[in-house]
Amino acid sequence: MAHINNQRPGGTILIVDDNPEWTDLLSAYFSTKYRVNVANDAANAVQAALDEPPVAIIVDLTMPRIDGFGVIRRLKDTSLGQVPAVLFTGWNPAEVADCAESVGFSAVLSKSASLAELEEVVSSAVRRAA
Repeated sequence: MAHINNQRPGGTILIVDDNPEWTDLLSAYFSTKYRVNVANDAANAVQAALDEPPVAIIVDLTMPRIDGFGVIRRLKDTSLGQVPAVLFTGWNPAEVADCAESVGFSAVLSKSASLAELEEVVSSAVRRAA
């Protein structure tokens, strides 16, 4: 787990992806508005979220051992069950949307979307949860 910033007005956002290129890109983008924590697997994600509760979580679907659905299932069993989670995936969102919704994701977005689109989805989920 990596801590990227000290203080940002938007609170903390947790990025969960096993690909360091994606976590670096997303961290750099979101660090202007949020404190960013990064986890590269499910166990680190759950611990990071419990250590510093985020205002939102961005999660990749395909990761070793436990996938993005498993991350959110584990978090739903904690006090963080209502934190908005966005599935940011290389999969076609239409193929995983029903499962993602049933697990508790607030939104599903393809990794082919722009970072501005992802930011809007995350900001919207945070506003709805407030």
